[in-house]
Amino acid sequence: MATEWKNVRQQIKAFKNYINSLSATAKSTAAYSYVLTTADIDNLLSQKGNGTRLAGIRIYFGAEMVNGDLVPRMYAVGSDLVGSSYDDYNVPVSGIDLETAPTATANAAMPLKCDGLPCPTACGKVNVMNS
Repeated sequence: MATEWKNVRQQIKAFKNYINSLSATAKSTAAYSYVLTTADIDNLLSQKGNGTRLAGIRIYFGAEMVNGDLVPRMYAVGSDLVGSSYDDYNVPVSGIDLETAPTATANAAMPLKCDGLPCPTACGKVNVMNS
């Protein structure tokens, strides 16, 4: 069952209030939402390179500490339908520690990802979802 729009709006408002409560330094690095462009989506879904598209996109939520505040981040990766579940495409099960591997090694071992465009920086007019 899909979440009702009134609940969506309440949750977005609560998240925006959280972002607004951060320190000025943390708030300046935070985003209320993210945009995935058509090009981002096409790149994620077509990364198999054989003409077939992946079945979906998984959104991961992370966070980093900025000036003592927890600042949320979003990352999107392609996923493929395997049986009845969606698996991240081409993400190794083991064999690499992404936190300690050199950047070039980690990047070479992983598939495409999208960081999204942060809002409000990359987003336009005010509407009932983001006001």
